[in-house]
Amino acid sequence: MNPQSLQIQGLKNVEIRDTAGNLLGDASEINLPEPKRSFIEHKGLGMPSPIELPVGLEKRVAIFVGANIGTLGMLIHPPLLVCKCRLRDCVSNISINPSNDQEVSCEMAGNFSAGAPHSNQQQFSLHFLKLRVGGTEIELFDLLSNIWRKGGRDLI
Repeated sequence: MNPQSLQIQGLKNVEIRDTAGNLLGDASEINLPEPKRSFIEHKGLGMPSPIELPVGLEKRVAIFVGANIGTLGMLIHPPLLVCKCRLRDCVSNISINPSNDQEVSCEMAGNFSAGAPHSNQQQFSLHFLKLRVGGTEIELFDLLSNIWRKGGRDLI
């Protein structure tokens, strides 16, 4: 099993910590949707029709389902959240040998969206995400630097 070929759209049974290792809470599931590219329409002089030009990536919103994070932790959280779980909880399309059940680490930076702090789902606007399985990088997303790399391939 090559970790770089894994497709991970979410994490399950997640511990949420800060970079110092302090436990901030947990979540039953974190959904990580694919980022989308943004375009602008341009029509130059003499062009018969407008064209769309790529200008970067749109913001990515992760959904924390069943998150147990204190209200203070959601409002004043550290700049980088570290979420950890086991590989068997993240991928459903392949069987994982128990001896090869590696740790999945997800570092994310962003902020929680305003809303009801006690609802079942919390939105987290991401501007940085680094997803690793057993130390191997699976995905890197950096909105500010305009980087999106998945499985070692640059997707921008």
